[in-house]
Amino acid sequence: MYEFILNNNQTYKRADPNSPWIPSIDNRGKSSYAFNKLNVPYADEVMVGFTQNIYMFELVGKYIYRGGRDEVMQVKQDKKTTWSNDGGSESHIVTLNIQNVKALEFYDLKNYALLAFDWTHVKRSYNTYSVDDAYLENQDIIYDGQIIKYRDRPVENFARPFTIRLATTHIFNIWKTRWTYNNFFRYRGGYDAMISLNKSSPDYNPNYNENIKQYKKIHFDGAFTWDIRIGFEIDIYKGHTLYCNLDIYNVLDTKNMTALSSADGAVPPGIASSSSVAVYEIGRQFWLQVGYKI
Repeated sequence: MYEFILNNNQTYKRADPNSPWIPSIDNRGKSSYAFNKLNVPYADEVMVGFTQNIYMFELVGKYIYRGGRDEVMQVKQDKKTTWSNDGGSESHIVTLNIQNVKALEFYDLKNYALLAFDWTHVKRSYNTYSVDDAYLENQDIIYDGQIIKYRDRPVENFARPFTIRLATTHIFNIWKTRWTYNNFFRYRGGYDAMISLNKSSPDYNPNYNENIKQYKKIHFDGAFTWDIRIGFEIDIYKGHTLYCNLDIYNVLDTKNMTALSSADGAVPPGIASSSSVAVYEIGRQFWLQVGYKI
C-alpha cells in the first residue's frame, strides 16, 4: 500500500494565489524498492486466563503476550533509505474484572455492577512510518530543546498504561414501562507523548529559526469521565415495543487533554501521520434515540 501511494502521488505548487498550479518534479517520495521481497509481518501470541464464580459474583482474569515479528521498518544503507523486516514489538496486556451474575434486588429495583482493570505495556523497536512531508523531507527539528533530524527522534512508545472502569445498571418498572439507568465511570492513567508546537504554545522557543518545526514530549494527566444512559421501553401491542434512550457523555464536562495525530490534508486516510497535537477530548454531549421494535 505504501509503495502504491508513493508511486502514484503527484504534488502541485504555485507561487501565489493568482498563479497556475505546476506539477512538481520532486521524486523524493517515489519508491524504488521491491516491496515483494519483504516477508509478511506476523505476531506470536500467548494468552492465559481464569474464571471463578464466588457466590453471585464472577471474577475473570486474563494475560496476553503479543510479540510482533518481521515488522517492516525503514533503515539506512550506504546513505540510502531502504526497507527491512528488522522491526519488532512486544505487548503485555492484563485484564481483571468482577461482576455480579445475579441481580442484587432491593424491593423492585434490580442492580448490576462491573468493575474492570486493564493494564497495557507496548514497546516497539522503531517509529511507525508515515508518508507525510515531515517524514519524507527529514529536515532538522527541535526536539526537547535539541536540533536533530526528524527520523532520529526517540522511539515513541506512548500509550495510557492503565484504565479502571466501573459500570452500574439499574432496572425497574413503572406502570407498563421498563426503565434502565446506566452509569459508566472511567479513569485512564497519565502518559507521555510527542506533540508539535506552534507559536502560541507556552513551550515554543522563539529564539530558533521559525522555519524549523519544534516538538516536545509532554505529560498528559490521567483522565476521568462519567457517562449516563437513561432509557425506557413499553410494549405497544403483541411484541411491538417503543423505546427511548437519552445518553449524556462526560456528565461533569471534564477538560481532559490528549494527543491527536494530525495531518496537513496530504496524508491519505488510514496512513499514520508523523506528528500529534495536544487537544481537548469531547465535552458534555447529549444524544437522544427513539426507536420501534417489532
